[in-house]
Amino acid sequence: MLDMALRNIWQRKTRSLLTILGIGLAVMLYVYMSVIMNFYNKDLERQLSSIAGKVVVSAKSEAANGFPTAASVITIADAEAVLRHDGIDVSRSTPVLLQPLVNNPAPNMPPLVQAVGLLPGRETAYLGDSRVEGSAQLTGPDDAILGAKAAEHYKTRMGDQLVIQDRTFRVVGVVETSFELLNNAVIIPLQTAQETFIRPGVVSLVYVTASDPSQVDQLAKSIQDANSKLQAVSPGGMSRSVEKAMSNQRAFFAGVKSTIIAVSLIMITIVMIMAVADRKKEIGTLKALGAGAWTIIGTVAAEALVLSLAGGVLSIPVSWLRLEDKSQMDFNLALQTVLLAAFVGAAAAIWPAVSAVGVDPLESLRHE
Repeated sequence: MLDMALRNIWQRKTRSLLTILGIGLAVMLYVYMSVIMNFYNKDLERQLSSIAGKVVVSAKSEAANGFPTAASVITIADAEAVLRHDGIDVSRSTPVLLQPLVNNPAPNMPPLVQAVGLLPGRETAYLGDSRVEGSAQLTGPDDAILGAKAAEHYKTRMGDQLVIQDRTFRVVGVVETSFELLNNAVIIPLQTAQETFIRPGVVSLVYVTASDPSQVDQLAKSIQDANSKLQAVSPGGMSRSVEKAMSNQRAFFAGVKSTIIAVSLIMITIVMIMAVADRKKEIGTLKALGAGAWTIIGTVAAEALVLSLAGGVLSIPVSWLRLEDKSQMDFNLALQTVLLAAFVGAAAAIWPAVSAVGVDPLESLRHE
């Protein structure tokens, strides 16, 4: 059956090649959607792990939705009141001012580059345990620590100068690759950020680290109860908020992936229906010679599987070459791609195979 399928594919080289390329492009798009979704999921896991034992305090707003956002505005007086709460590790807590510098073209995504103003000496409240090339301390009013992607965007390295809003900063450190909110950050002293972006007396958030991590939920409730204008989100609450916010993105990616599978399925089904129509005499002859239904079905299924698998397998190295981070194409994703191609090929063969089994030998030979 396989040799017949390969011969039939070879006899229709142009149509077969175009089908394989079409399937390959569709599966490549599926791979990219999977890579993007996996990246966001892993990045969210890293972000949530980075706020273990922390409470993020922002202005109460439905729009904030639990994300650290520049839309939140808290007076410095309210921020200082938060930091006076019992159960807070003040040395690892700080008010934070956020200011987008380069917006993200994708909706509902963090800025591509964002200024982060915080109190000098409290850098670990935002940096956590992230590794920094150079200094992780803001010792001067014009010092800046850049996330990996922010440094790449501005094409700067440690020791370079960086101009933001007509103010010149000295890059004293560059954070190694971490989660996106840190990768995209330009960390500067809080007072400098307030002066540069003309936002005196206000901050966006307060990052609070609990003295006892086991009491973080109680600390969040205590902060929120003390000021009705604020919302305090613990890691558990942040996880729920992030999950809710990401549900739309997941639904979108799932819709795109389902469409890709449907298009691939229809494409191979049409090609196989045409192949069966072209080979009615051959199929009729096989049946006249005693070929059973399973032989006919196997031949059609083998051809559909070969076309589909060829497109799927071809897409793996091409996708790998085009990915910026090669590690994103791992064994599991490659296996998933091959299995998807096999499923599409098998499903696409059902209708044409049933059609081929129904060919009447006498009618097909008389027609020819």
